[in-house]
Amino acid sequence: MKKLVCSAMAALALSMTSNAYAGYISADGYVGATTTYNFRSTTGLVGVELDDKNLTFTLPFAFTFFGKQFISGSNGWISGNGLLGLDIHSMDEPDKDDPEDERDAYCCNATYHQFSPTQTVVAGWFDMFGTVYTQTKGTAGNQEFIVTWESNEYDRNAPPTFLGAANRLQAILHEGSNSIEFQYAELNSLLHFASVGGIKGGELTKGMNYRDFESGVTLAELGLLITYQPLTAEIPEPGTVLLSGSAFAAIALARRRSRRAGKR
Repeated sequence: MKKLVCSAMAALALSMTSNAYAGYISADGYVGATTTYNFRSTTGLVGVELDDKNLTFTLPFAFTFFGKQFISGSNGWISGNGLLGLDIHSMDEPDKDDPEDERDAYCCNATYHQFSPTQTVVAGWFDMFGTVYTQTKGTAGNQEFIVTWESNEYDRNAPPTFLGAANRLQAILHEGSNSIEFQYAELNSLLHFASVGGIKGGELTKGMNYRDFESGVTLAELGLLITYQPLTAEIPEPGTVLLSGSAFAAIALARRRSRRAGKR
């Protein structure tokens, strides 16, 4: 019981920490850490010259995310700006060119803001222009679905022919373990604020990021992994339960005897 209370207090303390940081704060049972750098090759071209556009994809295996299971064959969406959405109905990335749209992707962070898309995996959310690939690898029961962005940071204040620093990043969903992996050959968000290596569940879910709405983010040859590790209560041994019951019975008996002695 003490262990459970201490864990809950620690989680509460972490939830009160500022969102701006370089590293993971656990959320809703998910834990993030660095992992081995292993940038995969992908050949399934799904979009070129993408600028603020979304594509649809078909999930090749069942995947559970924030307690919700997305079945094999369900449709999701991919944004050219580095997002992967598992729920096709949440395909609603803010429109930065619409002055009436207060959900501007570049004024709010990816996983904490109320206007952020839900059920989303965030490889790197900032303004990019480029190409997206997908590929499924592995055998049934142990597959991985890979999305690769090969893009340049886009400067909308310059002529369309001007493209900023190069970016090569991946989001990888793992079958069975339901873990989320990110691989960065290179990431350069020099002109925009960016959220990197994050996840978000439902509307009321906080989510988590490795880099949360930061400017001037540069990464190279980095791997990140988010796994689900639910908090479980410590179950006492049967002998401990019996012993506790005996102790309470002995205390009750002693109290009764004390009251009887007082009446005499």
